[in-house]
Amino acid sequence: MNYSGLLFGLLCLLWANGLTAQTLIARHSAGNIAYHPTWAEAWAAAQDRDTLYLPGGDIDLGGDWLINRPVTLVGVGYRPDTGAATGPTVLTGGHIILTNRAGGGSLWGVHLQGDIRIGSADTNHVVNNYVIARFRFNSLWLSYCNDGTCPTTANLLIVRENVIEGEVYGAAGYRNVSFVSNIHIGGLYHFPNTSMRVLNCIFMGETGADKKYFNAVTGAFVFNSIFLTDSVFDAACNNLNIQNNLFHTDITPRAGLTLRNNLTEADPMRIFRNVAAEDRNFLLEQDFRLAENSPAKGSGASGADMGVYGGSFVLKEGAKPFHPFIRAAAA
Repeated sequence: MNYSGLLFGLLCLLWANGLTAQTLIARHSAGNIAYHPTWAEAWAAAQDRDTLYLPGGDIDLGGDWLINRPVTLVGVGYRPDTGAATGPTVLTGGHIILTNRAGGGSLWGVHLQGDIRIGSADTNHVVNNYVIARFRFNSLWLSYCNDGTCPTTANLLIVRENVIEGEVYGAAGYRNVSFVSNIHIGGLYHFPNTSMRVLNCIFMGETGADKKYFNAVTGAFVFNSIFLTDSVFDAACNNLNIQNNLFHTDITPRAGLTLRNNLTEADPMRIFRNVAAEDRNFLLEQDFRLAENSPAKGSGASGADMGVYGGSFVLKEGAKPFHPFIRAAAA
């Protein structure tokens, strides 16, 4: 049976009957579909491997949300135009905390007005095989603190096609973490291991003498990305493989940085078709597509474009989540 189609059909029936379906949360569980009027009720009923479909509009978490089971959360997207009549899905009132047994779950298509963190109450939690995609959120903590001193056992974490408005904090112990096709306003801090990949990302926030894009990062592969300000790698960075990237400034070769096929001192006015040189904050009207004469076109590895539309996970138009993508019926 096509359960995605059934879900869509039932929601359309609710709208046709004049009910406020845009306020209901649909829970897809082992082939069955249930509807819940509140977030608290939906989460209390959620079982392992359920999928929760959130409507557009604001949803108050009522405090930090501790995810302690493998579930998939799907909103309508973080852009105002993705939810048609309902607007984007916006979670307020707390952070998302990934705890033991959350591994195997994923987060899609939401504007979270808070952080995503792994571990809670000064305790490391094992979270493996997790995906964060097409989200807009503040900061990402891979452990329960943000100064690099707390351990983490995050493994196989994929962070793709997101807008990350704050910093990303790592810690000793993580393995196999990939950042792909994200827009980063802040930097990466405290990544001491040798298993991180940064592919087709855009870094655009303010930097300076005491704030770089990469801070105490060791053993990372950095490919096909675009850096829009001058300060990129701090002195503590080491063993970085940096290939086929575009930098606004020149990158001085030194021990610990392997530089190959990078473009430097690029004119920021020629990179994107609608992002001005002075823009350092994410704006919804920006789509970050490359200008026709952009030096980033075809300059990535294997002739791919640099930036968020050139990688294996191309930024989805409108940042919509995967199907079923449910819209409210027109009035």
